[in-house]
Order: sequence, then C-alpha cells, then structure tokens
Amino acid sequence: MKRKELKVLCKELVAELEQRPYSHWRAVAFPHVYTEQRAGADIGVELTILEDEPAYLHIGVALDDDKWSRKFVPVSSSFIVKKATG
Repeated sequence: MKRKELKVLCKELVAELEQRPYSHWRAVAFPHVYTEQRAGADIGVELTILEDEPAYLHIGVALDDDKWSRKFVPVSSSFIVKKATG
C-alpha cells in the first residue's frame, strides 16, 4: 500500500474515532494497539494519549501496513475529545 493511500485511511479512521464520546475513551487502556482490515489490507493501529488535560483528551493515531519502513515511520494524526463539564 502506498503512503498516500495510508494517509487517506488514517483520515477516515480519525473521523470515525473522534465521534466517540469521552466516556468511551475513559474505558480504554492506553496505549491501545490493534489490527483491522481496511481497503483489503491488515492495518496496524496504535492509539496513545498525547495530553490528558482537565477539559480534553488529545489522542494520537498511528497506522502502518506491516511494511518494514512504516513500522519506524508510520502515518499519524491526532484528535481531541472534549471531557464532560459540570
């Protein structure tokens, strides 16, 4: 898989993940590593907490397609989940 294709998959995955509420993420043990099928390929996904602030969680997303070079330099992005206030 080309890096450009992996970037598109990363953007799609981030769009899906950022829709989940804070209550979902509170239950996840980080770093969270798993493999899923996307575009006919096994994609490795790693989710990490970049920031845990009083108002939000900043979650990093890294994807690789099991190629040796991407294990060291994966395609990555991040998103912010607002915490419930009150």
